[in-house]
Amino acid sequence: MGAELSTIWYVDSPRPALALRGYPAPDARSGQAIARVLFDDDVTPLGQVPLAHVAAGTPDVLYVGVYPGVTVVCADFPATMLPSELPEHWRRAGSSGRTLFVASSVAGARAGFAEWRGEELRRSFSADAADIFEDIGVPQVWERPFWAGEFPMTYPLDVFPDPQMLPFHPQRFAEAANRAWLGFRYTAVQPDDAIDPARLLVHGFRAGAPVAPAPPQVPETRNPDPAPPADHGEQSPAPAKRSPSLLRWLGFKA
Repeated sequence: MGAELSTIWYVDSPRPALALRGYPAPDARSGQAIARVLFDDDVTPLGQVPLAHVAAGTPDVLYVGVYPGVTVVCADFPATMLPSELPEHWRRAGSSGRTLFVASSVAGARAGFAEWRGEELRRSFSADAADIFEDIGVPQVWERPFWAGEFPMTYPLDVFPDPQMLPFHPQRFAEAANRAWLGFRYTAVQPDDAIDPARLLVHGFRAGAPVAPAPPQVPETRNPDPAPPADHGEQSPAPAKRSPSLLRWLGFKA
């Protein structure tokens, strides 16, 4: 079983794994600026969480980790989206760095990945266990063992697999892309692995400006022993007057 992933990485460092190995603290101000651009709206900070806990993305929330030379954004993209269809403004149009997209969904065992260098799409792949939906570019060196059948899917003895099943599990393939490009995986993390995604922190941002708390309710003060009206027959006592400043504080015009 693979991890649920929906991540975009912006890489300017020539050695991103080395940049992440020391678990640098994410830059909150830069993360908020990126979230505002991607949401095209103001945002509400939600605090820090481990990358491994939010890598699948959350509706209406972006998780952003800005580290020296490397930035990650976890966003809730549909599992059926082809990697090459990542919207242009999510790919840092005009940048000379790399944009990496890694997605994986347990439902349907579907996964994919893509790599842009600048604005050029170099590689894109998407598949489930039996069907390839997208295969663009030349396979990279790290892919060779998968296509050679060194990581086959296993089946119960009484199950005859579909003849067109892939020679590997798509989710495992996507995690291998993440490891080749960024130096770590999300599942089967070993104590001697250089990077543990549970120790990489990201900041969360919800779409929309923070909601100002409602002003506290001030109880109306009354005279406990009002004097009876003089010479006014059956008239009720006149209500106490609020001061103009209190009326304005409560939202009324004085």
